[in-house]
Amino acid sequence: MCGNGVVEAGEDCDDGNTVNCDSCPKDCRFSTAPVACSATTVRHAQKIQLIAPSGAVLSGGLFCIDYPAGVVALPGTGNIGGRVSGLALPILNDFNNAVQLSFVANPGLAEFDPVISFDLCTGATAPPPTAFACVTKSASNNGAALDPTTVVCTAVTP
Repeated sequence: MCGNGVVEAGEDCDDGNTVNCDSCPKDCRFSTAPVACSATTVRHAQKIQLIAPSGAVLSGGLFCIDYPAGVVALPGTGNIGGRVSGLALPILNDFNNAVQLSFVANPGLAEFDPVISFDLCTGATAPPPTAFACVTKSASNNGAALDPTTVVCTAVTP
């Protein structure tokens, strides 16, 4: 019962959810967590579309983007600098299978289209946007909380 907050047989951890970008992988097993791959100097630019609900703006947010580990990677684990364009002051935190993107913007906008520059792993073919999954963990509308389920977060063709 991964995601129920109780560590049970077959689980290494259970933080009460089935989302990456936190202390426990979404399948509750550390042994299946991917490791970084050998990367070349070839980059894969992946655009992430963030859209506020009608009548609102995004003035900040926290987003978890699962990526195809072993196909693309980021250098190291933890805070990764210099890999996001399209946002003034982004913070990118890598978990080796997912990356957490956070930002604060003033003024807020109805839509942001940041691009994350991944390393394309040696011998890998560039993945399609459908190989990435994005979950809005939190978002704000000029300081007021937005329902995360109302914010569109999706990988699209750059």
